[in-house]
Amino acid sequence: MGVEICSAILGNKGVELLTENPEIMIGLVFGSILGSSFFKGIPTGPLVAAGIAALFIKILKGF
Repeated sequence: MGVEICSAILGNKGVELLTENPEIMIGLVFGSILGSSFFKGIPTGPLVAAGIAALFIKILKGF
């Protein structure tokens, strides 16, 4: 149950980030392709990827 809640929160943060900075979508798509091609990852979708990026941005702004 925790994964679904986390995914919903990250998706919400992703929508906020993409609304503010739509140019980030290019990097997210490119990163999803690289991650699934070279690291055999599973693409999680642009909204969750944007949510993770928003989380990292918030952490880096704290330093």
